[in-house]
Amino acid sequence: MIELPKLAFIFLTMILPIGIVSFVSSDVADQSQLFCRNPNYVSADGSPIQMLPVLFPENFGRSVCNPRPHLSQLENDQITDSLSEHRKQWYSKHLAAACETSLFDRSQAPIAKGETVIRFLWLRSFDPTVIVRVHFKEDGTSSLVAKELSGLGGYDAGKMASRIERSLSNREQQQIRQFLQRSKFFEQEAEECGVVGFDGARWVFEKSDQDGYKYVDRWSPRSGDAYDLGVLMLDITGWY
Repeated sequence: MIELPKLAFIFLTMILPIGIVSFVSSDVADQSQLFCRNPNYVSADGSPIQMLPVLFPENFGRSVCNPRPHLSQLENDQITDSLSEHRKQWYSKHLAAACETSLFDRSQAPIAKGETVIRFLWLRSFDPTVIVRVHFKEDGTSSLVAKELSGLGGYDAGKMASRIERSLSNREQQQIRQFLQRSKFFEQEAEECGVVGFDGARWVFEKSDQDGYKYVDRWSPRSGDAYDLGVLMLDITGWY
């Protein structure tokens, strides 16, 4: 495991080769749907797509950790900004390749009471990306959408390889709801502070409901609430 400042400077010089883009909410859903059909950045008429859709809010990945005392404020800000942009673009590339849209954008529109979407993005360096999305609806029903890409989490996203869409059973719905209530999962710190690692996996959880947008981002948990929720959501896919 590597301390954040060291890893950050590596990222500044070895960041993934995708263009820096700012968060734009007005047409991000349309961009995402176009990108998922054309993962090589080529639109239907053959012209290049200018921007990869960024599916996260502007402040995503800007940790609330204490600044690094041996660095200046400017250096701290540069590291934070660089890591935030890197994560937003990396995660967005894989979500967009799976035809997923922005849960943050969804939270900016009126949402009915009792309507909640939970999404788990499992980005493993050397294995296919998996996305599991659960939708709790106003009428008490719920649904599952799970997707697996053909690429690797730490590299190219690839294309949609597997997809599941079905209703959740009452037992499955209760398991997830009870876990979230018991753990108060989305009230926990969004980011881990101080330590990041090479390879491994990012476990990224998002929630969109009447109260807005929240996320929890973890690196390779082996125990604890993030691990337990991830395993629970993977289990209902039947893939693992």
